[in-house]
Amino acid sequence: MEPAQLTSFRKPAAPEPASMTSLIRAIIARAAAALDGNNRPLDYAQAAWPNDESVALVLRASVAPNSTANTAALVPVTQQFVEALGALSAGGALMNAGVKLTSVPGNLLVPGFAPGESEFVAELAAIPVKQFVAGGPILSAYKLASICVLSGELIENSNAEALVRSALNESVAVGLDKVLFSASAAVAGKQPAGILNGIAALTPAGAGADAMASDMAKLMTAIAPVAGAGFMIVAAPGQAISLMLRMATPMPNLRISSALAAGTVVAIATQAFVGALETPRIDASIEAIVHMDTAPAAIVNGGAMAAPVRSLFQTNCVGLRMITPTTWGLRAPNAVAWMSSVNW
Repeated sequence: MEPAQLTSFRKPAAPEPASMTSLIRAIIARAAAALDGNNRPLDYAQAAWPNDESVALVLRASVAPNSTANTAALVPVTQQFVEALGALSAGGALMNAGVKLTSVPGNLLVPGFAPGESEFVAELAAIPVKQFVAGGPILSAYKLASICVLSGELIENSNAEALVRSALNESVAVGLDKVLFSASAAVAGKQPAGILNGIAALTPAGAGADAMASDMAKLMTAIAPVAGAGFMIVAAPGQAISLMLRMATPMPNLRISSALAAGTVVAIATQAFVGALETPRIDASIEAIVHMDTAPAAIVNGGAMAAPVRSLFQTNCVGLRMITPTTWGLRAPNAVAWMSSVNW
């Protein structure tokens, strides 16, 4: 294959949506105000970005984001946050392609995938009444959460906007894919089940191009009954690259996820997937003491001090706590098919 042909697999990066930029600026304003102590986040934002009116909306809404009814201006921010994740996260791309809810529900019954179909009706004839299928997943509210500690010097740096954007997107993207594309069972009050949970892996054909074609045909046949409105292929990096190199044209429905084990390929009927991913809620502090560990313990437990512990005040740092409400479910049991240990 000529080098020029490989460039067709690269999708030009889309410009950052204005609402997403406003979200990042609101986070920086909250962190900078926490460091300063003399300014409110809104005052900092108006001084730093006087022409960005959306920053004020995000800052006000973050105080009491009750519903889409009283924070309608935030809906585009949420949508563009999900779209921005798509470049980093196959889960973000799936959230954007599937049935999107604008807020994370609590114990919401989602209709199944097979509603009563419409029919052609003659003039003046009675229109048939169809029974919609009510049996579907019950979505519960969950949250992705993390704490990021940044130095005061970084927040005051001119590159803060780009660095905070990367930290925010990457933190949510990695955590989302890790659970979404897993076979893990739901943990009550903590996390939803991965979309592979309860679905037996299909058996791969073997090695080579013929095996690849056979495996992909088997995956697509499995989800075909509910994939008429669209599908997505999510693969481990090695298998995604193999698919790209063997195809003569770009594959817009293919996504790479490093959360998948090598040799794993997943096919999803996008309209049989329903999910919600809200804009992160951000809190900033310079006075907290945090256990600097990915598996944190209580700061003091039975008289023993956790280590390492950092005082944000003493080290001139600001802690950003990001809480992202999210949930998802499948509207049909055959919405997902997958294989592991493929040999191509």
